[in-house]
Amino acid sequence: MNKLGNRLLEALWSSPEEYSLTSHQKLLTEELDQDHDLRIYGGIGAGKTFAIRHFLREEGSEFLYLPASQLLDSTSSSELEDKVDGSEVVVIDNFDVIPKERTYLEQIHEYIEHPLSSYERSVWLVFPEYYTNEWFETVIRGMRIVNTQLNKMDTFTVDHLLSNLKDASPMDTVSPEINTDPAETFGYHTVVNSFIKANKE
Repeated sequence: MNKLGNRLLEALWSSPEEYSLTSHQKLLTEELDQDHDLRIYGGIGAGKTFAIRHFLREEGSEFLYLPASQLLDSTSSSELEDKVDGSEVVVIDNFDVIPKERTYLEQIHEYIEHPLSSYERSVWLVFPEYYTNEWFETVIRGMRIVNTQLNKMDTFTVDHLLSNLKDASPMDTVSPEINTDPAETFGYHTVVNSFIKANKE
């Protein structure tokens, strides 16, 4: 990714509340509830991560964001306990880049059970749309399900996102021609990558 891409991602990830949600992303945030454990499903590029970060920052919630792969590394329970201290919500994302085998998911579930879960804290799991593992689905069945669909995106969604990208850009930029339906490719990722490509430094 070029310098512009890195700057955009830094801006959108570190201060999401400074940029408005698309109507498509608002449909997702209307289903979020920081007082409940959630499993959130949506296609790759459905805008899940940004919408979640935006919601939690707008609510003023203390939250910890963890890629699922980080829980498969050598992180100890005590290290996680220190990280999670004071968090009201723990978001575990990027399940699409880890193996679906039970061995790995058992390790993640152990961390979810302790030290991540508590009466004072909710755990949100963020999955790609068709992520399935029978054992894992069974042990997390008590979590409320939230879905977001790429096919809810439209031209207004794309225009809104391009406006946000221009606002987040440190330089004058141009909007790219989007020749494919984002809902049939990789959604928000398609738009962001097209914007970065059209504004190479």
